[in-house]
Amino acid sequence: MAINNINTTNNVRATTPLLELKHVSRLYGKTPKQFTAVQDVNLVIHPGEFVCLLGPSGCGKSTLLRMITGLNPVSAGEVLYKGQPQQGVG
Repeated sequence: MAINNINTTNNVRATTPLLELKHVSRLYGKTPKQFTAVQDVNLVIHPGEFVCLLGPSGCGKSTLLRMITGLNPVSAGEVLYKGQPQQGVG
């Protein structure tokens, strides 16, 4: 009987990430009434991966998606699409 041994721990991705979020934050308003909607999010998604964004109402899911698509600017951090900075709606 032959057993195929697949080692997934050493699977190194040679491709550039499809999407990368580096310390992304989104603030609304001005001090002292500033509101933090999303704070210090880091995420890497490679081509072919399936990702699901879950959380309770009001936790920043839609805000994060709007920043990824370029509909909302980030207050801090960086959104990269295929290694390039996201600028505007893509």
